[in-house]
Amino acid sequence: YRQVWQLLFSQLERLPADEREKGAAVLLEHARELGKIPNFIDMVVNTVGMIAKKMYVNKKQVIATINSILFYDGKKLPAETRQRWEKLMNELVGADFHSMMQRYVGMDVLEDEFDEDGNHANQAQPRIEKLVQQAVDTPSLLKSELQWLITSEAQNGYRFGHELGKRDDGFTLLPMLLDAQRNAATNANISFLGGYFRAIFDKDQSLWEEQLDALIEDTKLNIAISDLTLCSGLTDQAGWRLFNLATNGIIDVNHFGIYVYGKTIESLSDEVFTAWIEFLLSARDKYAVSIALKLYYYYYVFQEPKLALPYDLTFRLLVHSFLFEESALQQFDTMTDIYWTKIGKVFLKRHPEKSLELVEPVLFHFGTKGTIFGGYKEEALSVMKETIKRYPTEVWEQISKLLENRMHLPRIVFLESWLKGEDSSDFSPSKKERGVLTLIPPEKIWEWVDKDVENRAWYLAYSLIPKTLSAEEWSTSLARDSLARYGERKDVRENLRANYISELQEGPASLHYKEKQQKLLRFREGEDNENVKQWIDEFVEELEKDIEHAKIGEERE
Repeated sequence: YRQVWQLLFSQLERLPADEREKGAAVLLEHARELGKIPNFIDMVVNTVGMIAKKMYVNKKQVIATINSILFYDGKKLPAETRQRWEKLMNELVGADFHSMMQRYVGMDVLEDEFDEDGNHANQAQPRIEKLVQQAVDTPSLLKSELQWLITSEAQNGYRFGHELGKRDDGFTLLPMLLDAQRNAATNANISFLGGYFRAIFDKDQSLWEEQLDALIEDTKLNIAISDLTLCSGLTDQAGWRLFNLATNGIIDVNHFGIYVYGKTIESLSDEVFTAWIEFLLSARDKYAVSIALKLYYYYYVFQEPKLALPYDLTFRLLVHSFLFEESALQQFDTMTDIYWTKIGKVFLKRHPEKSLELVEPVLFHFGTKGTIFGGYKEEALSVMKETIKRYPTEVWEQISKLLENRMHLPRIVFLESWLKGEDSSDFSPSKKERGVLTLIPPEKIWEWVDKDVENRAWYLAYSLIPKTLSAEEWSTSLARDSLARYGERKDVRENLRANYISELQEGPASLHYKEKQQKLLRFREGEDNENVKQWIDEFVEELEKDIEHAKIGEERE
């Protein structure tokens, strides 16, 4: 350990810049664990002290490392060692205004939220309040810190800004803060100013609205209005302000997506929220529809619905063409299909008559890449399943038309899989039939097959018939009924056998085939249909050959 540690430290200066920073970070990351070993204490403390003086090392990272050591291990360390760490910490942090700002406003560390006994105690807040008071009493101190306060370096910027706004009577510091934000160079961040605006919102909402309105004509800050609003508050007037900014091209659709957090949009009236959704639906942006679904879910559905879903707007959202538009790229939020499903279920519960209008576009786009149905989406398909339960005959009419033109249907395998139920892969009685085809009235299925037996009977047997899983279910299963009706056809018997034989298996193949054979023989007990018996006999004979071949292979292994 010592040799490796010293080797890395000795080589830091010779490494390229990016590797040098990483090397220092590696040493700091392991300082706490190695520093617990008595023989290593001097080495670790000395190394961390020397690293802290390097220009390429982020001093905040060193402070965070020592802070973690003192917080978690301080009581266990020898008094002398603890004192050495504390001395190094004091040297790094300093006691002047700038140093304390860097420590408590520039850093947001978990350990500041607890005392040494692990009890929740916000130890940073009193320090921040003291710094705020100094800033209010002597604005020149604050002015010298603004260059980094308006960037992401200020990890506690929001907290500091909020406290500053609360103590700044008359908001006299606002012009200086706006000017600093306006002239931000790189790494700009709105959190500090957002905290200040939150204080304005709490103390004088009219002034808050006035200040945000004034920023509309500010070409450097108007794009920040959205983030300032999110940080400070949301009213109907603010909602219209954001809407107008978006329609004028100052902010884009992505600015609306952030308003689902913290229940922010609950404060919007139905009128303003509807305007947001209409704008998103009209945007020529696929991701805008995804954002609209997310907002819609949190506004109307997330908790116990307080507002009735608008009939026309909800339906237009659910059937928006972008949701069904094929694309080589996935441009939706990973939760988009979940939001669609949740909204769809609530909508169809209140407007079941619209169910069938949702079915066709969903079924046609099963598995189409770039749509919310690009794959086997259980959530989205659950809406379809509920619709089938309610309108089985009507849905089957749409499904059967798609099956008739399956050569032109993208990713037909997904539709077939849904109808058949891919989880039903063997004869195990512990599994259940879940193929959606079982929800369709059998007479409607046979009626469809009878119109073109030569092409549909074998296809049904191979691609659509759910496997029956137990002897108890066999007598009333679609598999048996299809054999009884069409089993005199060799292509039907062979394709149904292929359906049943295609599955995963565990353990010796011979044992697997033997178990399958025994279950088939149980199917035959009491069977009186000659077509069914012929299929079982042929299947049993085929399995006998498979068992023999499998045993030979197993013996060779």
